[in-house]
Amino acid sequence: MKTVLMVLRKELTEIFRDRGTLIILLIPLFIFPILNIGIEYINQDSNKEIDIYVKYDTRELYDIFNQYISDVYNINTVTKGNPEELLKKGYVDCYIYISDYTCNFIYNSNSYKSLSLTTKLSEEFRDFYNKLMNETNEDVCLINLMDESGMVSNTADSVLSIIIPIVLVTLLFQNTSCFANDMFSGEKERKTLELLLLTNTKKVSIYFGKALALMSLSLMELLLSLGSYFLTFGIQKEGLTQFKFMINGNVKLNVTCIVLSAILLSFISVFMSLTVSLVSKNMKNSQLLNEIILVIPVGTTALLVLGVLKNNNIYSYVPVLNLLVNFIEAFSGNINITDMFISLVTNIFLLILIVCLSVRYMKSEKIL
Repeated sequence: MKTVLMVLRKELTEIFRDRGTLIILLIPLFIFPILNIGIEYINQDSNKEIDIYVKYDTRELYDIFNQYISDVYNINTVTKGNPEELLKKGYVDCYIYISDYTCNFIYNSNSYKSLSLTTKLSEEFRDFYNKLMNETNEDVCLINLMDESGMVSNTADSVLSIIIPIVLVTLLFQNTSCFANDMFSGEKERKTLELLLLTNTKKVSIYFGKALALMSLSLMELLLSLGSYFLTFGIQKEGLTQFKFMINGNVKLNVTCIVLSAILLSFISVFMSLTVSLVSKNMKNSQLLNEIILVIPVGTTALLVLGVLKNNNIYSYVPVLNLLVNFIEAFSGNINITDMFISLVTNIFLLILIVCLSVRYMKSEKIL
């Protein structure tokens, strides 16, 4: 253990000797506030003029909705033509169908503006209607957010629910690989790894010392990322009205699943990047392989949040993929405890497997 701590101290000293390390670690503190300001600006700019198609069967509910939009937005309502075609071609930003105390807000899944505006309209109309009904003691209507195919979404499935998971996964894997590249492949290039192996230091101690150093940096990055994320979007009193995942389901459960999934993703990124650095002959090869690996989780996350890949029972048993699915679902409050448990178990098993294979490789002559 003493040797492991010695290697840990050595690695952290070398890493923090470079001032660029602090810049990399502090990036999340700036990304999320800037992202918040940017999304707010885009929404404010795009909300100046909205075209919506309204179809209604219930006059009473339509009058309430009409009262809401007439006071809040500069909205042009359309009641003629085929609403599906108009929405698909971009002639209207949102299609709203009102019937039997049910209000369906339908967006074009291929349009950022349509998704953003429709989500915001549905959220704000929900608040308006609930406040109005509390005064008259009427029943609250069912408000659905769905795409043009009729797939119902949680009202928290907003633009931010798409962007945030991609940003967090990218930060975790990208920054970890930056530090990991130098730990083994860098030392091989400088011939310092040979000198370290010639000492009485055990190879396993060297491996775990470097792993602990990388885990410390990764957890530090994760702490700053989640802290900045929650402070920027979750705690502010007046922020994006479309960011309201905390009202869906159990707040503590949602946050717990986000944190647990992020920690496990962080550990996976650490050992995957470290293994790549271990088997690479030089820094160039290590950087190339880690960039290729980075595409897998980030690309998969993008496909999942955009709905290109649909969740099913098979995904529940595929490590990393099931973890990404549950990580994304946590942002919408759609947590399945069974799937989450399976995800944790399978990914912990994957971590153990990676560590065992890496240690075995470390003990072989191939290390040099």
